Amino acid sequence: MHHRTFTAAQAGVMAAAIALCAAISVSAAPVETKTIPAEDLFPFLRNYYALPAAERTEFHLGYALRVQGARPDQIDLSLQDGANRSRIAADAQGYLSPLPTDAQLKAKAKLSVTRPAEAKCGISMEVLPNPSPSQSMDAKSLALAVSQARAGSKKLAGVLAMAMPTLDRVDILGVTSGEVKLANGTTRPLPFTPASTDKKGGRHPAHLTFVPADMPGAVTLTFKGVPTRLLIGSKD
Repeated sequence: MHHRTFTAAQAGVMAAAIALCAAISVSAAPVETKTIPAEDLFPFLRNYYALPAAERTEFHLGYALRVQGARPDQIDLSLQDGANRSRIAADAQGYLSPLPTDAQLKAKAKLSVTRPAEAKCGISMEVLPNPSPSQSMDAKSLALAVSQARAGSKKLAGVLAMAMPTLDRVDILGVTSGEVKLANGTTRPLPFTPASTDKKGGRHPAHLTFVPADMPGAVTLTFKGVPTRLLIGSKD
């Protein structure tokens, strides 16, 4: 799968797959607060919640804050649910937490966004396996995450399902080498894709790739270090 930087990579992947990226407009005021329906900035989250729990045990949706022209800590997000207001914070990789609950989305909760006037920010969605990155990982769990995400994404996409790429792999960022141990005891190296820039100037970060269908009988993935991020994606 190609990545165009973390500000556009996964937004680009999911835009091609199920068209989801939400941008926040900018005004001329030094600092501005906008109030937006939470469902607009967390697209397909209600669809994800609607999946049977047994069909989403190994993957989840991550919503990352992308900021240009300001520091992430200058962007303040808060969820207004009736009389209750709670802050939504971005972690070191930009992922927002806590996400609105299904009940809050159904109740038409609002999201307040306060930011510097010159800042451009938006929220992009990524499909993530539940297992946390580690130096040694269970291949079967990652394969199940891919399988569930592929089936779930078709349901999430609805009428767009026929046009979306098929989720079939886990891209592993932050490490440059790794191998897969197979059930027969042999090992195979994981393919490595170096960083690149496309014709439009989009950057694709270096990554390893695990495609479960290409490595039947995979038992364990081992890396020369701990990955920084795992992303479920497609070939194109």
